[in-house]
Amino acid sequence: MPMHVEICEDDCINCGLCAERAPSNVEEVPDAELPRIVRQPLGTEEEEACLEAAEYCPLGGFHADQRQEGGSVREDVPAGDNGTRARAMPP
Repeated sequence: MPMHVEICEDDCINCGLCAERAPSNVEEVPDAELPRIVRQPLGTEEEEACLEAAEYCPLGGFHADQRQEGGSVREDVPAGDNGTRARAMPP
């Protein structure tokens, strides 16, 4: 089941933990307010790194959701500390 990651603009404080925990998927952008998703997770190792990044996110601004067939999000997978839905950050 593929995973989808997003950064919630309203909750991100640009602390850099997501880029530290999931460097293949998130990068810090100099002089930007938010990190950038560089690609969605590919494989178990990257998915685990993104889940760890979501768990470490201090305000729940980084979301890692499992997708079911057809693209719907599994509701039983935590999406950050505050459970808010995130808007995808443009590339």
